Amino acid sequence: MPSALVVEDEAVTSLELLRLLESWGYETVSVKTGEDAIETALRMKPDVILMDIVLPSDVDGVTAARAIKKEMDIPLIFITAYSSREVFERAAEVEPEAYLLKPFNSRELGYAMELAIYKNRIQNLLSHTSRRYQEILETTGEGVCVFNDDGSIQYCNERMADLLSMRRDEIIGRKIFDFIHPSDRETMERILDSCRRGSSGEHELRFRTDEGTRWVILSGHPLIESSGFRGGFCMFRDITPQKMLERMLRRNNSCLRLLSRINRQAAISATPQELMEGVSGILMEVGYSGASFRESDGTVIAGEGEKRVSPLRPGIITWEDTSTAVIELEDCSKPLYLVVSAPRMIDDEELGFLREIASSTAGALRRMDSEQRMNDISSRYRELFENAGDAIFLVKDFRIIGCNSRALELFGGDEEDILGRKPWELSPEYQHHGESSEIARELIERAMNGEKCEFTWIHRKISGETFPTRVVLSRSGDIVMGIVRDMTELYRAHRKLKEEHRKFRDLLESIPDPTFALDTRGRVIAWNREIERLTGVKKEEILGRGNRVYAVPFYGRRTPGLLEFLLNPGKAPSRYRNISREGNAIYAEVHV
Repeated sequence: MPSALVVEDEAVTSLELLRLLESWGYETVSVKTGEDAIETALRMKPDVILMDIVLPSDVDGVTAARAIKKEMDIPLIFITAYSSREVFERAAEVEPEAYLLKPFNSRELGYAMELAIYKNRIQNLLSHTSRRYQEILETTGEGVCVFNDDGSIQYCNERMADLLSMRRDEIIGRKIFDFIHPSDRETMERILDSCRRGSSGEHELRFRTDEGTRWVILSGHPLIESSGFRGGFCMFRDITPQKMLERMLRRNNSCLRLLSRINRQAAISATPQELMEGVSGILMEVGYSGASFRESDGTVIAGEGEKRVSPLRPGIITWEDTSTAVIELEDCSKPLYLVVSAPRMIDDEELGFLREIASSTAGALRRMDSEQRMNDISSRYRELFENAGDAIFLVKDFRIIGCNSRALELFGGDEEDILGRKPWELSPEYQHHGESSEIARELIERAMNGEKCEFTWIHRKISGETFPTRVVLSRSGDIVMGIVRDMTELYRAHRKLKEEHRKFRDLLESIPDPTFALDTRGRVIAWNREIERLTGVKKEEILGRGNRVYAVPFYGRRTPGLLEFLLNPGKAPSRYRNISREGNAIYAEVHV
């Protein structure tokens, strides 16, 4: 059951809100002061908070809301009778989900609460996805960087900084060519040109660092948007240990060729199984009698080898004229071992060489695992983006660079009609408070400065039809995300409700007798001209008031009236005599 915290010092309003929320299925708690609101919210952790601004305590509603928002992310709706600019600006600093003026009706409150909770849930999901994506980038064993179309680095992870023996703030903003070995800059130029043409690939490069040259395998992927090439995404796998091993084994060409084949196999393999089968096959081709990858219980998952090697312990196992090397692959998602058998004795130098092969293979397996996890995160993010119930737009440099299927459906067009356009081009020329282009540009700039903007807006479909919306703008990196909710049905319902109210008021005004009406909570909702003449009380003075205030003009005090005994005539006081009902009408003699 969802929970709600009501912070309201007026007993009648508080009781009204409690009954209304409980009828909607909320578990509700009410407090009167800002201090109690902070304490209760931190303890209760409600799903939504309804907060009056003016409270009978040192801590008012805005201060209490700010303290609560600082500790937890909870949807908050301000409810107040004050509509001054100063109060509104103070409340806006807390970034509430809605701001309702008293008196309000239950439909307005219901829509505000639904929108507040839904918006908070979507933002939390997006935030969670973003944090998971960032966590993958920061914990992967590969160096990662993103550069723009001229090679300037816009992002790098901690592993990339470690590769270059520098701090991240010393790297970001500089060109990637600043770190490439002079002999490899031409190769880097070709990589960048390939990215501009939309091609991905892997390349071997050298970095210059204060600690010497670092060899890496660069896996580059272009970043293409609707406007064209935007830059590249690269992963750098440190292969310096392998290169050092190559130099150590230059005297043995066969070992050098074998290591090169292993590295190439790691670079071209698309799946872990393909990589392990390829490495095992290469080792068998160069003369080993067995080569396999196994789990900790000895189960062979790739390659061929002796079945008697179990349980597995790293090191060299020797028999009469054969030997087997067991090497554990480090930091893999599950325990794996490379088991290599030879029809001779394997010495420590050869064991070191096989360990380098295992290390290279383990690095490739970790890279594949990281790429798979990143692909899964990206797919889940895209699924969330496409399945959102509201239209979502991505805006960069004041142009729409992406939108979900709900946006295409809402605006009645396809991607060619929307992508690349300026957001205000999907609006009429003017809004209620000014020119669309000027207002939209200002709101987008505020969002880019980190301010969350929420506002109503009139949009225009591709067909030219206009419709009302509620828009939320927020920043993600150098992109502004806009969530657009169609308010057509809500506004239509409001208009219909207002029309029914008008008809009801007109009907009462046409009655020649003094007439007034109460709602089910005893509040005065109608007071015609004849009752004004009879009592001398103007309707502006009494409409919306409850607590039996309607009885004061007749009895001089708040006392139950005949209307309250419509359903229970037996409980009427003695001044009501000869009570009778005819259909929906009730009649009685009133003795005062």
